[in-house]
Amino acid sequence: MTLAQDRILPQRAARTPLPDGTPRRNGALSLKFWIGISISIVFLYLALRGQDFGALWTAMREASYIWLIPAIGCYFLGVVIRTYRWHILLRSTREIPIRRLWPVIVIGYMANNILPLRAGELVRTYVLSEREKVSRSATLATIVVERVFDGLTMLAFIVFAALFIDINARVRQLVLVAALLFLGGLAVFFFLAFSSAWRVRLLRPIFARLPHAITVRIEALIIEFVTGLGSLRRAGDSGLVALSSVAAWGAEATMYALVAKGFGLTLTPASAMLTTGVANLFTLVPSSPGYIGPFEAGTLLVIQQILRLPVETTGAFALVLHAALYFPITVWGMYYWFSQHLSLRTVQQYEKTAETT
Repeated sequence: MTLAQDRILPQRAARTPLPDGTPRRNGALSLKFWIGISISIVFLYLALRGQDFGALWTAMREASYIWLIPAIGCYFLGVVIRTYRWHILLRSTREIPIRRLWPVIVIGYMANNILPLRAGELVRTYVLSEREKVSRSATLATIVVERVFDGLTMLAFIVFAALFIDINARVRQLVLVAALLFLGGLAVFFFLAFSSAWRVRLLRPIFARLPHAITVRIEALIIEFVTGLGSLRRAGDSGLVALSSVAAWGAEATMYALVAKGFGLTLTPASAMLTTGVANLFTLVPSSPGYIGPFEAGTLLVIQQILRLPVETTGAFALVLHAALYFPITVWGMYYWFSQHLSLRTVQQYEKTAETT
């Protein structure tokens, strides 16, 4: 989850070809990529320090992996619900059937797992604009709104769980920071969606200093972006987006509880919601593709330090849970990527266009 829309590739580069012939650009990307990897290594070390890796391996070998079948089913149910949510958010721009949005959203999640800098959101924007001819700015607006509702749902999960579980100071600090971020973001988007007169007043002094051609282009992009916020102007759509966010994350929390059963662990609904909320808020920290490190740190913070479950078993649980979240959606997304003959070269060209507009 992130409000930032990071670039897939840097602006400059020495180039070496990718396997599909796409030029690979280095420079800024390499620096940011290795910073992300370093952050992941630090978080992974902090999450797993003190582990008896022999016992952890034993727990992984003795786990009952049959529970992964319903767990992964719950995860994909959550993705289906998120696809419906995106369908609702896009209605102000264009009515797109859920079956056509499904491959796009799976491709975006795959890209977030394998590309640096959370590039999946930009990939999703590109694929939708190519397939459905939807405004890129409007599409980005809907994706950012998704992330805000995701963050608010995670906050709601933690607050609900805190009625039954005594959370520690680190989680309370996390809740405070996330509340400022996501509630502030929601307030800004409602302001943009409803206050056209104020937008003009605030932007007029800025536009007065810019060349007319640039002003016209920026105004067009702002109008497209605000169009993507149209669902916020309709109470019914906003309610559906909120309810579908809760349902999607509820399905994922159920997944966490099912995977835990495979390790002989019991997560109550409140503890599963707390684990889901904290683990996913931790992934706001910039890291490697797939959120490796921060996810494990957030998961183990809850199940080891708050729920006080066995260290070796919970370490194995966190690693297997992340693998179950990572590999199925990545494999499915790669299938869609190659079956639709997409390539990183086209995404790179899209990024160049986005930079100039």
